[in-house]
Amino acid sequence: MIASSSSAAAAALSSSSHHHHHHHKQRIIQNFKRKTTTKTTTNRRRATTTTKAIMGDQGIYNPPESKEEAFQQCATAIERLVNASQKKSSSNKKRAMRKQVSKRGQFLCAELPVMDDGALSTSEMALSLVFDEENTSVVYADEEAARKSAEKNGKVETFSLAEALEVEADFIASEKTGAVYLVGFGEDEVEQAVKLTKKINPSRAIVLVNAEWMHAGDGGDIYKSEIIASGKDVDSISETEKFKNQFAVVYSYLPLAIENKVFGQNAGGAIFKCVLGGAPSGTPWRILITDKDGKFSQVGAMQRRPEGEDIQNTFYNAYAATSQVNKGVGAIKSTFDKFKENLPNPFGGGG
Repeated sequence: MIASSSSAAAAALSSSSHHHHHHHKQRIIQNFKRKTTTKTTTNRRRATTTTKAIMGDQGIYNPPESKEEAFQQCATAIERLVNASQKKSSSNKKRAMRKQVSKRGQFLCAELPVMDDGALSTSEMALSLVFDEENTSVVYADEEAARKSAEKNGKVETFSLAEALEVEADFIASEKTGAVYLVGFGEDEVEQAVKLTKKINPSRAIVLVNAEWMHAGDGGDIYKSEIIASGKDVDSISETEKFKNQFAVVYSYLPLAIENKVFGQNAGGAIFKCVLGGAPSGTPWRILITDKDGKFSQVGAMQRRPEGEDIQNTFYNAYAATSQVNKGVGAIKSTFDKFKENLPNPFGGGG
């Protein structure tokens, strides 16, 4: 059985319950199976090269060993992307002034495990992702979290969603230039989030933290291509659907616990993505497994968000490759199949 190590509602990786992952799935899974069944040595070689490529010359690439480290890595990733984009846009200002257009800042997304989805945990997480207190605004879907956050750090401009939608909260006229964090927004708040985005100065980055709706996390490319493939007109997509799918994941850390009856041992794993530069969709999602000493090793990497089935197949192949007990392999496969549908979302909330 695969379960998340933080308490959880089903969704983030459920393999079949979400419409916009359907269309290309079979083909991708076939290819993925072919890739992952190659010998472990090639896997190992591929893993190290991927790691090097992700690491580049720039610090973070190892999965976090604590919640604090995850928060810190995530804050760094957001800061790098927001700053790089601001540098670019300030050099474009002269041109933009001639054209009188302001390009919308980035739509970024962060996914982090929290101990619980209570107001205190939520506000602590959000505040630890803020890298520029003076210029940042944080909007919480949950009023209580907004209150706790304001008590904890008065320097950061803080609103509940209801307050942010009031006329007084004029984000367009605001002097602030930093990111606007939208924290803990659920499916029910999407339409309000769309309204709110229209009130935000378009040059500011919007960072969605632990949203409770499913999306591919690639800035909308997969979603758009699936709409086109289905024969629908891209212009017919509702504003809310566009909004939900336009975020690019800059950081994602999803711990998994695997109960493995066949080998009589439990194992851990994680899905991990940390963008350190360039277009967020260029950094792969990494599928990691922990050894008995709790060290992570990479057993797969994918350009799109791994789904339940991808994770099952990857873990299954990793176990099969390292196992002396080959006759146990069929039994593992069936254990995995049973639990395929209920991979949890560790980020609290329903959906």
